[in-house]
Amino acid sequence: MSAILTSAYFWSFLGLVITGLIGFFAGKGRSKAEVKGIEVTNDKEILSTYKTELEYFSEQLKLTRKEISELRIEVGKLIESSCGKIECKNRVR
Repeated sequence: MSAILTSAYFWSFLGLVITGLIGFFAGKGRSKAEVKGIEVTNDKEILSTYKTELEYFSEQLKLTRKEISELRIEVGKLIESSCGKIECKNRVR
């Protein structure tokens, strides 16, 4: 047993195993940190995309409401100018 403990092969192998374990655990932590960084970047891009779409649809909503308001005014004018009598020339049919 003492021959094994004094053997250069044993200590070289043990050094390789320890180095490998340290590298594995250090790499595992680094990998988790990189994944978190990628997730944050993706979340920022998604947020930016949604913000752009929200601004676009907000502007479309304003334009649609304006158009509806204008059309209601036009319908009101048409109703006021129309006649309720059946024989009237201005009657809307």
